[in-house]
Amino acid sequence: MLDKTSPSENTGRDETSTGKFKTEPLTIPDFDKLSELARNEPNAYEILRLELCQQFISEAPIDVQRRLEGLQFRIDMERRRSGNPIHSCIKLSAMMNDSLQKLGKVLSNPEEFVRENEENSADILPFPPSRE
Repeated sequence: MLDKTSPSENTGRDETSTGKFKTEPLTIPDFDKLSELARNEPNAYEILRLELCQQFISEAPIDVQRRLEGLQFRIDMERRRSGNPIHSCIKLSAMMNDSLQKLGKVLSNPEEFVRENEENSADILPFPPSRE
């Protein structure tokens, strides 16, 4: 269980003299603490998970943040669609494996990757404004 005496360690937020919260970097608890938190306080575990993910994304370079947000959305949807944690783990593992296979393909034959992406590109046609 997380130590409840230090809010900044648990949530990364600490109330200032103005009553507003300042954000401090979160640290990932060790495995045993995370395991205990997930078993005994699943809502607190989920809040910590979401805050850590958001912190990681917000600390990434601006040009990468949107892609990370999209990836996090896909992860969250797979977790939600899965019937149980094991199924979720299998689905997320398959997502990672697919991504690594694509990366391996790109690294081993970049010309083919470029050629395939050029074939999948399309021209965007402007449509005239609708007449109502």
